[in-house]
Amino acid sequence: MIVLSIIGILMSSLFPLGNKILRKAYISIDLQNVHQVALIYSEVWGAHSMPDDQPITSSKPLIFELAYRHHLNNIRYYCSNLRARKNLAVVDKEGHDLGNLQHSDYIFLYPIPSDGSADTTPILFSKGLQIDGTWSSESPYGASGGIIVFLDGHAKFCTNAQEVLVDYHTGEPIQTMQQAVPTGVHAYGFNGMLW
Repeated sequence: MIVLSIIGILMSSLFPLGNKILRKAYISIDLQNVHQVALIYSEVWGAHSMPDDQPITSSKPLIFELAYRHHLNNIRYYCSNLRARKNLAVVDKEGHDLGNLQHSDYIFLYPIPSDGSADTTPILFSKGLQIDGTWSSESPYGASGGIIVFLDGHAKFCTNAQEVLVDYHTGEPIQTMQQAVPTGVHAYGFNGMLW
């Protein structure tokens, strides 16, 4: 009985540690995936613009183009590994069919601001970023933080956007994503334009 009690105590202390390690691993995978999305996203719209027959009303056409042009057709590119995913739905490269992809965990900024500083100009970020620079529970990582990706492709997990965001014109630290991009850039979620 004593041995079982000791094992129970050890297990109860190890489970939270294991969850923390697993969470860090998933965030690391997400950072790698979103880095890949950012590099291709920047490359695609650095050289091209969206086709005229695809008006931008949400992030869907942007995701379609990434899948069509560069075969980013795995659902894990657009959804955090922290969320339960039963199917690795693929995007059909010819018909632009999203299949089982019901949403994206990331907000895309469009059009890409190509004249900004590559290491401070954001191009996409995870959902849930609030006006005060903190993250809501809508973030795939909960209120503990989120991912911001920049024009040069580097991605950062931060608890407060003020850690990494700077004003597009002055370079001073800021909290709001709108100040970090030039006029004319809009934020698009899977269900529509946010601002």
